[in-house]
Amino acid sequence: MTRKEYNRDYKEKHTLPFYIVYCLPNEEVPYCGKTNQPKIRMAKHKRDTSDWFILGVCKTEDEAMSLERSYHDKGYGGINKWQGMKNKGEGFVYFLESKNSWIAAIQIDGKRKQIKQSSISKQVCIDALEEFKKK
Repeated sequence: MTRKEYNRDYKEKHTLPFYIVYCLPNEEVPYCGKTNQPKIRMAKHKRDTSDWFILGVCKTEDEAMSLERSYHDKGYGGINKWQGMKNKGEGFVYFLESKNSWIAAIQIDGKRKQIKQSSISKQVCIDALEEFKKK
């Protein structure tokens, strides 16, 4: 068996016929994502997966994406929300608008730290970040 055949077989053996939406609770902002290959996904994750758990099970990828999005709207982190904002450097400020609130975070020691979540306005988050920077 060639390496390519082995990899294909391994992937097929570890692919579920449904999708899960999972949570990684050991992050500054709990992370959620979706997959139909949890064993492979957790092994390749760049985050702490030691205490991961399932938030929901879905028949299709579209359903899983919708469920994942609903958790992101509740404030959970995830690639769909923060994509393109990695490795911007120390002190880089992130603002995220979801359906019901704004979330402000700042990168410190290579990790995002959530500073403020507000359902009132972005300005509340900006003010909280300014106060945080003064400390």
